[in-house]
Amino acid sequence: MAMDILTAIIPTIIDYTIRPVACQVGYINFYKSNLEDLRNKLENFDPVKQRMKHEVDEVGRKVNQKVEANVQKWQLDAEKTTREAEALLHDEGRAKTKCLIICPNLI
Repeated sequence: MAMDILTAIIPTIIDYTIRPVACQVGYINFYKSNLEDLRNKLENFDPVKQRMKHEVDEVGRKVNQKVEANVQKWQLDAEKTTREAEALLHDEGRAKTKCLIICPNLI
């Protein structure tokens, strides 16, 4: 009877304790590679933004053409996302990567 209760409770305990902790440890383990991926994607995104800006400028110079609203929204969103990513990369050095006081800095 006691074993039946334990058998029923143990999967729930694992779901609510061990898996979330393992997920958080995974974030710490992949911190550097995630930042490097962000840096690479940001570098690749810059030419795309420049190309879009040139195309929008070209459309703006034509007499009877207007830039679509969704294109302007994309440009604003792209600028905002770039600023947020750059801020995150800038703050990389100040990130607190220690868990409590007793854990070593794994990064």
